Amino acid sequence: MSSTVFKAVIQARMTITETTGDAPTGVTAPSIITADPGSILNATTGDVLAKRLASYKTTFSGGSYAVDLTAAQGTNGTVNGSTMTVVGLVVDNSDYTHDVTIAPGVSNGYDINGGDPLVVPAGGYAMLFFAVGLPAIGGSAKSLSVGGTDGDAPLVLILMG
Repeated sequence: MSSTVFKAVIQARMTITETTGDAPTGVTAPSIITADPGSILNATTGDVLAKRLASYKTTFSGGSYAVDLTAAQGTNGTVNGSTMTVVGLVVDNSDYTHDVTIAPGVSNGYDINGGDPLVVPAGGYAMLFFAVGLPAIGGSAKSLSVGGTDGDAPLVLILMG
């Protein structure tokens, strides 16, 4: 008789360094993500999984906003996640008294939860990592809808790799 032992290690600490490069005045360099050895790495290959970071702290007006993962908002200009997948999602809704939802966009929706919205409760946080199975970001799978209450502005970070 044999037995298999599974071990899962979950660490909530992550270090991300954004390299913006030297860009001429008036030109925005792309946001490139590198990670320290304790960050988001493939356990088999050691490859860095998170290569792009989209960052939103957008005030809701009209109940939602769209995120195009091929032209997402980075901390230093536009971030293109084409051919990559979403590998992580962090939402900080701690300052607000209303839920936030992340769902596939209306047009060319990117599905991160089997078609169902992810709901981050009022006053809460969410940190999700996706190992495999999400589609490549591209023409038919590229948009997310972030929904909430007008006036709220939760932090939404989307890691792509």
